[in-house]
Amino acid sequence: MENIKVKKRLSELRAVMEAMSIEYYMIPTSDFHNSEYVSDYFKVREYFCNFSGSNGTLLVWRDGAGLWTDGRYFIQAEKELEGTGVELYRMHA
Repeated sequence: MENIKVKKRLSELRAVMEAMSIEYYMIPTSDFHNSEYVSDYFKVREYFCNFSGSNGTLLVWRDGAGLWTDGRYFIQAEKELEGTGVELYRMHA
């Protein structure tokens, strides 16, 4: 059920992006101080893709979305992104 909500949220975001002529929208994991661990108020990335790890960047475009994260979260991200339409991109050190 959560994955259906994520797809709807992404669709709504894309509609706004199109209306504003925005081709790509990047959603990092950080607060005003660029902290890795943030309060619920700053969990925008999680809201749009369901990934709850402390490190990751979501990029949304007209025909897709991708999440970049590091090796600590590969397994978790695979599970949390399943069915959302967001593709996992594995960062390497």
